[in-house]
Amino acid sequence: KTRNPLQSTFSALFVGLKRLHTVDLAITLTDQYAITGLTHLRLDGSLIDGARMDLAELLDFLEFNPELEELYISGALFTDGVFDLDSVETVRSLVPLPNLRKLSLRQFESSRESIHLLSYLAIPPGCCMDLGCNDTDMTSGRLLFPHDMNALGNMQRFTHLRIDFTSRYAESIAAEDDLTGSSVACEILHRSYNKMHRTNLISALSNMLPLDEVRELWISGPRSYWIIPEIPAATWRTLFALMPNLTTIHLEQTKHNNQLIAALCLDDNEPTAVRSIPAPNLKNIHFIGDCGLALGSLGLRTLAEERANICGGLRQVLIAP
Repeated sequence: KTRNPLQSTFSALFVGLKRLHTVDLAITLTDQYAITGLTHLRLDGSLIDGARMDLAELLDFLEFNPELEELYISGALFTDGVFDLDSVETVRSLVPLPNLRKLSLRQFESSRESIHLLSYLAIPPGCCMDLGCNDTDMTSGRLLFPHDMNALGNMQRFTHLRIDFTSRYAESIAAEDDLTGSSVACEILHRSYNKMHRTNLISALSNMLPLDEVRELWISGPRSYWIIPEIPAATWRTLFALMPNLTTIHLEQTKHNNQLIAALCLDDNEPTAVRSIPAPNLKNIHFIGDCGLALGSLGLRTLAEERANICGGLRQVLIAP
């Protein structure tokens, strides 16, 4: 990049600057060459009438600040509320941020914006990522992530996964790796209630996150019974089949456990010769709170018997208030 001589005076104002927080982009990114060496950057835009920038300007700005440790971006900061990919070179290299420890992308008008930004960032292992969106197309199976996640070093392995059905209009996903410290937290907000949102979310998880190393899974529901629709056993079974190393499941305030339990049993609809038990290393199931399940339920007995016969049995079934 070539520095504009007229920027020398402007640059002098920012010598040694490490932290920058702008509201509605008070400092425009057209002066990106004047600000370098940042370790903390926060860009807060407005979803209604905030200033805009294009993706190319943002990437140029980040490229001149490779020492960033924390990056927070909120609001619709891009022309017409969406990324103009035509303004970015199609062969543009990724922007490396090797020191990045925290990345937060929140309050965009659509998931398309965060997806496109992540497509051009090289994120190191150990980074903690927090994503949120006001509108999500779950039928795409990609929610908040680009199709090619090889450059997202913090998205290669997770050992813990949490799914929270928090309300009629929102759910969240959190995953972390106990080896590298990498983590990702996603909040998905819906403009209107649709009972298929939950089923679509579970179906999309296999395309969103690496699940083969997950050892511990939490599934939580709200206290209101009617908020959570009954997700089919086949949907849960597809998810569990991708978790061969899963050892522990925690079910908190989950009212529709029959389908969950059925998904952990053999599928009677499959031919006997090809039937396999999902999550074969599962040893512990914890029911916490009002889960609407009796200890002697038929589904739970079947689950325990099948696991005893096929994969060594369950070690612990906990039902706690």
